[in-house]
Amino acid sequence: MVGVSQEQTGAVHAAHRPTPSLRDPARASEQREDQDKRDAEREGRGSGARLRVASRRFLTSPLVLLLAFLVAMTFAVNRERIGITVSGDGLLPAASGSGTLLRSYLQEWHPVGGGTASPAAALSGLFGLLGVPFGGADHAVAVLLLAALPLAGLSAYCATHGAMLSRGQRAVLAALWALLPVGVSAGSYGRVDTLFTYILLPVVLAGVASVLRGAPAGVDSEGVGTGRSRWLSTTAATALALAVLTIASPLVYLLVVLVALVGFVLLRPAPGTGVRRAAALFFVVLLPVGLLLPWPAVLLSQPDVLLHGVGSTAGLSSFAEVHLLTLGQGVPAAAGALVVLVAVLMLIVAPTVRMLPALAMVLLGAGTAVGVAGTRRARLPDGAVVAGNPGPALILLAAGLFLILVVGLQERARRPGPDLTRRRPATVLALAVVAVLGVGAVLGGSQGGVRARPRPSLPVALESELAANGALVLSVASGDQPARLSSPALPQMGDDDLVPTPGAARRVAAWSEAIAGGGENAAAGAVAEAAAAGVGAVVLPAGSRVGGGGAEGLLADAGATSDGRAVLRTNLPARGARVLDPGLAFAARTGGRAPGATGNTAEAVSGTSPVPGAPPALGVRVSSGAEGRLLVLAAEDGAGWDVHVNGTAVAVAPAYGHLVGVALPAGSSEVTVQRSDTVRSILLLVQAGVLLFTLLLAVPPRSRRARELSPRPARPVPRQPRRRGRWSLRRGRDK
Repeated sequence: MVGVSQEQTGAVHAAHRPTPSLRDPARASEQREDQDKRDAEREGRGSGARLRVASRRFLTSPLVLLLAFLVAMTFAVNRERIGITVSGDGLLPAASGSGTLLRSYLQEWHPVGGGTASPAAALSGLFGLLGVPFGGADHAVAVLLLAALPLAGLSAYCATHGAMLSRGQRAVLAALWALLPVGVSAGSYGRVDTLFTYILLPVVLAGVASVLRGAPAGVDSEGVGTGRSRWLSTTAATALALAVLTIASPLVYLLVVLVALVGFVLLRPAPGTGVRRAAALFFVVLLPVGLLLPWPAVLLSQPDVLLHGVGSTAGLSSFAEVHLLTLGQGVPAAAGALVVLVAVLMLIVAPTVRMLPALAMVLLGAGTAVGVAGTRRARLPDGAVVAGNPGPALILLAAGLFLILVVGLQERARRPGPDLTRRRPATVLALAVVAVLGVGAVLGGSQGGVRARPRPSLPVALESELAANGALVLSVASGDQPARLSSPALPQMGDDDLVPTPGAARRVAAWSEAIAGGGENAAAGAVAEAAAAGVGAVVLPAGSRVGGGGAEGLLADAGATSDGRAVLRTNLPARGARVLDPGLAFAARTGGRAPGATGNTAEAVSGTSPVPGAPPALGVRVSSGAEGRLLVLAAEDGAGWDVHVNGTAVAVAPAYGHLVGVALPAGSSEVTVQRSDTVRSILLLVQAGVLLFTLLLAVPPRSRRARELSPRPARPVPRQPRRRGRWSLRRGRDK
């Protein structure tokens, strides 16, 4: 029987098999049972075979093999970083739990650097949200480092979805992208901005290219039209991915916008998509800005952040022009030159005009990398002048090379004659390049200082005491690590991204330098000034000691941090708020030295009265006393402070030239100090509205096939009356 399977043949024979005699019901029942068993076995063998075939196809599909390979590479490359908490080099440890980063993102004022009203980086809010499902922001950072290779490979694989390449070719290209030296080393050295660019740039560029073409209605895997264009959902998803990328690397946002504007002018769109393209470009450019409110204001006031990136300590990356050819530094860079060589070979083998945009992207990335690495600007924590991070620009250069390979493979597939790219030598060459990149990544995996280690902490008793007093912690500079002034805890992720008040960074750096290596008088003066600003503890680098002997009487041993650094407690009064007697108040308001600068602690202790509370909100009732007293807060003076004494608004009386002070009357008084967060709250509400709007737009519409296959409620079909006088096959001609 032609075209009929064995199962169908058996079913036909079984349907015409004679029924057992009813005169022998036992025999008839046995025959029915035997037939049911044979049918069940036949159906079981068929379904089991189909299941085995489907499982084999799934397990041997290029995407599954790619992910399995990259997961294995992840554990081989990150063997030193497998843990729930990672830190080192440019990566500060993240806070345990999600509440700390989320509160920091929502707060209007931060005690970092002596106090600043700078908006927290959106990266803090992102890791705070990711920490909710992962059990903490520190766990989310560790998972991101471990999953970077598979995520980058998956991003590159998805970016080539509409490139008309075979799944095997897409998998090999994705493996090349995932093993780029600049991306692998980003996790080793703690470069968060480069890591985000490495993961998200392929899908962002693919989305930009799609919306600039007008995103015409597509077809599914079987060639059936989807029935409608998904340009709106594609545009919203691209804007959302670009916003996440901008969180860590705002420089890449500018580069992507530049690419989009040039492509809008030069790219030939599909007919009738002019308005759609203009609207898509508008959304892609402006939606990321709304999604990151109010943080973009920092970029306008501090454009140096564009060069240094977000989330990592600036000034720790090195660059040489040879890195443009090796796509990175260290051991993996030796294999990175093969990617450049393969791209050059593709230019020779399959040249086409369509490679010009890719070449322009290569030149843009190379020029940006050289310019960023050669520009030195002040970083935020201590004001030190350092070079920018060229990592994101190198990723853009690599994206141009990646696009050259994609276009070259498409061109070879279009040309008539034998396709050299499908022959065995080309396949062997591609797999050899992937293997060499993998070996280089594994050998260079131990480079860099990022390791799985517990989050360092102060002695428990000291940390509790500092938190109760509202005091701060001064971490002395060590090597490339800047001096930092943090809340009653050691510095953590997000602190380096806050913009300090003018002069605060230089002041903290001067204190650190004087305490570590200054003379006797300089060290004592630095400790006294730091204590007057609310510093209750000083953390020294490993193996170092206080520079001047005059400061030893102002500091006392308080143990060590969990990673072995010495911790010293200040013997001077250091609190979030305190009242100075008229003598000390006069010196504080007229530029005099801080109490204890001569090494004598008695004057500072006797002339200072502690006040419960700490900035930014303080409400206290002060008893009567001498005229000329001064209430001093451990907060840098700046715009936004609202001070009331007995219900009357008064101006801030700066103490020591940079701290918030309140002149007190002789009689008893009620003092309130606070800041208004109305503007920030409004901006956060706008951000939430833009996020909800973008998420709703990003939901793709239902395709035509999904609408056709969706179940519909059954409707009764009215019976048509049979016309009389017509022929019927059953009854003949009606009368």
